Amino acid sequence: AKLTYWYWAESDAPGANKWLKSEVALYEKSHPNVKISVVIQSTDTLTSAFTTAAQTKTGPDIATQWATLPTLTPAWSGATVPISDYVPKSEWKNWISTAENMWDGKLWAMPQYLIGIPFVWNKQLFKKAGLNPNVGPKTWAEFLADCKKLKAKGITPFGMGNQDGYGGAWFFSLIGKQNLNSINELKAAMIGTQDFANAKFSGFYQLLVDLKKNGYLNSDVASISFGQGFQLFGQKKVAMSWGTDGNVAQWEGQVGAKNMGVGAIPIWGHGKLSTSYDVTQSSDAFITKWSKNPEAAAQFLVFLHSPQALKAWYKATGERADRSRSPN
Repeated sequence: AKLTYWYWAESDAPGANKWLKSEVALYEKSHPNVKISVVIQSTDTLTSAFTTAAQTKTGPDIATQWATLPTLTPAWSGATVPISDYVPKSEWKNWISTAENMWDGKLWAMPQYLIGIPFVWNKQLFKKAGLNPNVGPKTWAEFLADCKKLKAKGITPFGMGNQDGYGGAWFFSLIGKQNLNSINELKAAMIGTQDFANAKFSGFYQLLVDLKKNGYLNSDVASISFGQGFQLFGQKKVAMSWGTDGNVAQWEGQVGAKNMGVGAIPIWGHGKLSTSYDVTQSSDAFITKWSKNPEAAAQFLVFLHSPQALKAWYKATGERADRSRSPN
């Protein structure tokens, strides 16, 4: 079998590309009749490229998309096949966070990893601004007060990129959702039974406006991508940021563990979700309808969930592997 795998994960978990290359080499060595071609995907075109592939029914045997709608929409349109048709439940019941990939009683995609999203600050820059380097902001008021002192010392307080719109999306996920009591309230706004224009849902936009107006964001926030915005903290160009576990681990190597503080997202809202912590499987893998070798594709995905592969994943990226227990 010859398999083509359209892969994306490096932006979430630096080290992921190298890990997959190594796992492919191991798999091909033990399965000499299988050849796997990995095609790394761009964040900017991840969804649009697969949409085109689905229309022409050509391209990958295995593809990566972000969890929930980007994964389930191809299933609804008939572009993918259920993984549960090829992988026994005795195996995939060990995979955690599969609920986001279920439809019609079947599993349509394989979760690979979980990411959390902490808040970080540069202790050296805090000290330069006269702030306590060992204490990060716990509330939005404290965050703004820190921003003011940092800016007064010529330090850009917070780094973000929003050219692709992902910065704004994360801002809602981390800050805007804090006014809600449950995800069901967001669902109500999305289907129109609640008005999204209500400040409960959209009030966070004013926070973004204020941050930009006061000069608390990097000046090029609208002209750099979300991924480029992440790089600013590691480059020591901004004092505060948020990022995935994998990016935070990478920043630790750039900034130095003793120079970096890590904590929860500052609290702004008053809903029950104001103190919740964001954890998601982020991306996952599925098998395309046009693949000539769905069995071989499924076997490889099972291999990526073997204890050996997941231990290697953690070593390469620092992210938590997406398996609840060993198959034994």
